[in-house]
Amino acid sequence: MSLTTRVLIGLVTGFLVGTVAPAGVAAIIGPVGTIFVNLIRMTVLPLVVSMLISSVGSIASSRALGRAGWRATIAMVVLVAVAAAASALIAQPVLSRVQIDRSAALMLQPPPAVAAARPAPPDA
Repeated sequence: MSLTTRVLIGLVTGFLVGTVAPAGVAAIIGPVGTIFVNLIRMTVLPLVVSMLISSVGSIASSRALGRAGWRATIAMVVLVAVAAAASALIAQPVLSRVQIDRSAALMLQPPPAVAAARPAPPDA
């Protein structure tokens, strides 16, 4: 059996056990999962940093390094713009479906003494 098949079987099995198991089991297994994910992070972060350092160090000319830097900057700006546009398009329809109880919304407001100490918003 290939590694991909075993990983997919493990994912499906974990999903099924997670949906069927009672809530008490999740409280017991939760810390183990957190430790596992943190261990993966501890392994991956040094590998990524060392790969970045070695790839930047292997670039011979400063012109090529500058081009790589500009490409990375442009890619970051494009990704941020796409994420912002997607958020702007998706947020309104999704948030309009959220029903908030009026009493819960009123509980989020500051007490009158704190509200009086704040300056009025510019639109008011």
